Amino acid sequence: MTNRTDGVTGSFPKDTDMERGSPVSRRHEDGKACLVKWKDKKSVPLLSSAFGIKPESSCKRWAKELREIVEVKQPAIVSSNTYMGGVAMMDRLISYYQISTLTKKCLRTFFEYGNLQRLDYVYSSLQAM
Repeated sequence: MTNRTDGVTGSFPKDTDMERGSPVSRRHEDGKACLVKWKDKKSVPLLSSAFGIKPESSCKRWAKELREIVEVKQPAIVSSNTYMGGVAMMDRLISYYQISTLTKKCLRTFFEYGNLQRLDYVYSSLQAM
């Protein structure tokens, strides 16, 4: 995890010390954001202002060592990724359909707004299908 967390990550345990399915959370000083480190196969850093660890649910994952499907505890913050699909799709579509005439600073904002309008139209037409 990078320096964007304002030094909160120094108190997180190492990946080797965590077991699969174990979450560790730290709350920002103002209490508006919760930073969670969840160990699945690898560690997953998650940041949310709406969700935290509780309530924990369980999910089914393949355990390579045991060669079977096992139940793994999952914090509530992981479910917030379900609702972030539109944001990720918008970022991906913007990277596909970049306008090459973004060289002048005064026109950059105008063309970025045009990009967003076109992507919104494409996304809404795909949703209607």
